[in-house]
Amino acid sequence: MSEQGDKRCNSMRDCIRSNLQEFFEHLEDAKTYDLYQRILHEVEQPMLELSLQRCGWNQSRTAKMLGINRNTLKKKIDQYNIQPTPQQPSE
Repeated sequence: MSEQGDKRCNSMRDCIRSNLQEFFEHLEDAKTYDLYQRILHEVEQPMLELSLQRCGWNQSRTAKMLGINRNTLKKKIDQYNIQPTPQQPSE
């Protein structure tokens, strides 16, 4: 977590900017390849997991909330091997 501790960001953009800034400060030049895909991957998986949790693991509702096709959501779930935790019902 950022050194900001429990300090809340004013917006999602501010939170992302703050975390990216911290990431870049600790980035080694030798590892600066495919950065765009790395960042998308790091953001996409938790976004999908949290969205699914918020929608009770109902894929149709989650896809609608995210504004993507349900088949696209299913592909992403498979790609990241996202599975509901045992105490949460699945669709």
